[in-house]
Amino acid sequence: MSICKELDEAVQKYLRTATFPVAVKTLENAEQFPERTRRPLRDMGHRLNLCQGVALARRFGWTMGFCEEDHSCSNSLILMGIREVPEFIKNGSIVSPAYTDTLEHGAITQSITPRSGRPLSAILLAPLHRADFDPDVVLFYCNPGQAVRLVQAALYHSGGTIESKFMGRCACATEIAVTLQTDQCQVVVPGGGEKVFGMLGDDEMVFTAPASRLRDIIRGLADSHRAGAARIPSPYYGLQAEPKFPPIYAELERCFGLRED
Repeated sequence: MSICKELDEAVQKYLRTATFPVAVKTLENAEQFPERTRRPLRDMGHRLNLCQGVALARRFGWTMGFCEEDHSCSNSLILMGIREVPEFIKNGSIVSPAYTDTLEHGAITQSITPRSGRPLSAILLAPLHRADFDPDVVLFYCNPGQAVRLVQAALYHSGGTIESKFMGRCACATEIAVTLQTDQCQVVVPGGGEKVFGMLGDDEMVFTAPASRLRDIIRGLADSHRAGAARIPSPYYGLQAEPKFPPIYAELERCFGLRED
């Protein structure tokens, strides 16, 4: 069984995410894309943001391919390592005033914005159940409860913590570039761009996993579920607790033999 099929079955059984997980593969060029890959500029007549491509994969089940000419978001070209950071934005001018109150603070944010250390010249996106390749990264769009289950699964056989950084912008860099560079899982809270263009719900966040951690997650989901404390749906203790009613119910309870005092 392929890793994608095995992981998809675990997600369906233990997580029940509302949209498809997205398998991400970085390639050298467009010639390596599968035959039925949709390209924004060629097949749709215009460029798209990378987050829109991810949304089309997770919501429509499309396989999408992005090269430099397909990106509408110029900042993504920087984040994906395709273009260098221009000098004129290093002063924070694309960060402030939208994300910081001053250019000085914007420059701080700009200086630590993650980006790929190598050009991600060709990015292939596919819904996990249709991916016929070994992914470099898998993106799980989920609610907080499902994110917790993924954290628990990833750590079940190793212990420790998952460390993530949040800046409220440039989520695609964290989702793809940081996951690739660190070879570690990430918890991502996307910012406004993915909400506006990628239709991210207010109740959604992203958990990312590199290829090296996928089998840990498959095994961790099953074993932590079997352990019983962490499951979806959550095993609420209150469902087994004895109900308590206001004193006014006491006479009715005696009438029906539900209490003897």
